[in-house]
Amino acid sequence: MAKGRTVRRRLESDAPEKAPDEDVACAVCQSAEGDASMLLCDKCDKGWHMACMAPPMKSVPKGDWFCPSCQSTEFAIELREETAELRKVEAAKKAAAKQMAAKTKEADKEAKKKAKEAKEAKEAKEAKEA
Repeated sequence: MAKGRTVRRRLESDAPEKAPDEDVACAVCQSAEGDASMLLCDKCDKGWHMACMAPPMKSVPKGDWFCPSCQSTEFAIELREETAELRKVEAAKKAAAKQMAAKTKEADKEAKKKAKEAKEAKEAKEAKEA
C-alpha cells in the first residue's frame, strides 16, 4: 500500500485498491469532495478529510496512516498481546516463588532435623558420661 496517501496519490499509484472513477466519502462528513485533502486509511481504506480529523491535520503524514478506528483496533490488539505476555511473566514469577518457598521449607526441615540429631547426640553423650 502507498505511504501516507491521499485519494489522488492512490489513483496514481501502481496498486489501486478502488477503481479510479469511484468516489471515496469522508467517514466524518460523508462528502467525497476535496480529493487532495482526503486521507485513505492503510488498513480499512476509508477516507478522512484532513480538516475533519480531531485535531485537524495540516499535511499528509509520512508512512502508513491509520484512521482513529483502526488505530484503536491496533492498540487493543497490542494491549491484549502485552497483557498476555505480562500474565506469562507473572505466572513464571509465581511458579519460581513457589519453588523457592518449597526449597526453603525443605532446607528448614533439614536444618531442624540436624539440630535435633545434634541435641540427641549431645544428650546421649552426657548420659553416657554420667
